[in-house]
Amino acid sequence: MKFSINETWIGGNLTKDPEIRHTPSGAAVTTMRVAINEPAGKKKDGEEREEITTFVDVEVWGKTAEYVCDRARKGTAVSVCGPLRYQTWKKDGDMRSKTFVWGRRIKVLNPLQTIASNPGVDNDVPPKQDEEDNRTAEEKCGF
Repeated sequence: MKFSINETWIGGNLTKDPEIRHTPSGAAVTTMRVAINEPAGKKKDGEEREEITTFVDVEVWGKTAEYVCDRARKGTAVSVCGPLRYQTWKKDGDMRSKTFVWGRRIKVLNPLQTIASNPGVDNDVPPKQDEEDNRTAEEKCGF
């Protein structure tokens, strides 16, 4: 029996303004990077350790991509839910790769703005993606 879950939920602050582009077919795609700061605890002598910061790339498609780009800026706190994606490509003869979160559900936390999937609009499916799970992001992440 095969078993897999591919849903990620992260929260942090944008490291720079989101960047929007459009595919040849006209679909909006926004890319952004989220910094997640975690407390590292205390040393044996009680002194605080430095925070651990993890940087995560996020890609958002469709109307949600446009909404994020219009309302979020560097430093904005966001909560992102979606599957992890792995992408490879060739540049100057070298193979490159990256792992990112395909943001299907996003909350812009300052000010509190919720970006909801529009059931009638195919706004979260990038080209050439095979998705078998038809649950909404809200159902997957519990927003």
